[in-house]
Amino acid sequence: MGPLEAGSSPAGGLLSVARVDRVDGVLLVARGELDMATEGQLVAAAVTVLQERLGAPLVLDMSGLTFVGSTGIRELLMIQDEAVVHGRRLHIVIGGNRQLRIVLAIGGVDQRLPICASIDEALAARGTSGGGNLP
Repeated sequence: MGPLEAGSSPAGGLLSVARVDRVDGVLLVARGELDMATEGQLVAAAVTVLQERLGAPLVLDMSGLTFVGSTGIRELLMIQDEAVVHGRRLHIVIGGNRQLRIVLAIGGVDQRLPICASIDEALAARGTSGGGNLP
């Protein structure tokens, strides 16, 4: 399946979400801002994936986000809850995104989310929950 675009391009300051179907899972690559202006877009894309491919892990590549607000944090937690409901593995890739790493550490959110350093690490990981494993 081709890219699924949500919002406008990251250059416009909003959110884009591209979907990549792989043999070993589904990758959603988010770029731009995850905040009130883009509320619901990432959740909608993730829930669509969670409902249609049983068994395949969902990997959210958040390494290209330029801003994450409290609404964005809430959405990541909602997606994790949906993954559990659907019995699916979820992994959130932050890569070298220092700003995202700091935002997730505030309030211990990083301890509640299954965070990985890379897509390869995420697809090699096992289990539906995690957290506390910021690289």
